[in-house]
Amino acid sequence: VRADAAFVGDGRYSGDGGLDLERVWRLATYRALRNCPGRYVMLDRGMREMPPGRVVEGAGIDPSSTWEGRYEIAARDPIIVVHVRGGGGLVSYDHGADSSPRYVHTFNTCSGM
Repeated sequence: VRADAAFVGDGRYSGDGGLDLERVWRLATYRALRNCPGRYVMLDRGMREMPPGRVVEGAGIDPSSTWEGRYEIAARDPIIVVHVRGGGGLVSYDHGADSSPRYVHTFNTCSGM
């Protein structure tokens, strides 16, 4: 990946994020979410055991360059959002420690966030 590159992904949303987003894209296989422009679900089951911050670190991204927030709504799975430098990131649903797989990660371009 070139240092000056922007997000390319599958070509549908080229430029809709930065280099760090492209690094996360290259970690896994994704399926586009119908009627959700710029959103994809991560298909790699091995990644579903990893918290989203670790997924992003696995792409070689320094955690100090990201922003992470956790949102909890009554009767819903908690949501963890990790924004990466240049735009976009992961929105992950935490099904809890007793669930396998624990996390469902969605990959989001700037438009999908």
